[in-house]
Amino acid sequence: MAVKRIRISRWATVNRPVIRGSRRGSRGTPQRAPWAIQEYVALLNEVLSQCITVSEGGKRNGCDERKAMLTQLVNKALSG
Repeated sequence: MAVKRIRISRWATVNRPVIRGSRRGSRGTPQRAPWAIQEYVALLNEVLSQCITVSEGGKRNGCDERKAMLTQLVNKALSG
């Protein structure tokens, strides 16, 4: 356990244990609940797994949005 020196008078100090809890001024509950993050991840996976039609080189191909998004990102990165 951590110890902090506290001055009780001009000449004397005392070692007191540091209480580990939430920071001063913050609330006890986290800003985002873990279930909200899990719902967000599930929704993102659902949206990115939808099948779309993409035309590459004059051909129309069906692929999921995740692959199309990453392909477009790589192409833009390589073009500069």
